[in-house]
Amino acid sequence: GLIGQRIGLSTSTAYDVFHIAFGILALAAVIVQGGKYAGLFNLVFGAIDLYQGIAYDAALFLSRLFALTRFDTVVHYILGGILFVAGLLQLKRSPMAAATTTI
Repeated sequence: GLIGQRIGLSTSTAYDVFHIAFGILALAAVIVQGGKYAGLFNLVFGAIDLYQGIAYDAALFLSRLFALTRFDTVVHYILGGILFVAGLLQLKRSPMAAATTTI
């Protein structure tokens, strides 16, 4: 969000605020929990990114609110996919995931 504003790539203030808020949330989680929930954050944020790509292609609510462009959509598909897979891999090997699968 901050980089988009600084270099002129931003298309919407709501879009920037969304990314800034989630960036602060991610940093706070790392500071407070030491990365304990990094896999979960990556999985959820990756899913949100993938949804934003789908929202643009299907002309859903967020695409209008965030004024997404085709470039945004491609970036969301790529980064969303990477974050989602990274989250799955992190949760698969984390002790927290192992504890929940033995229940």
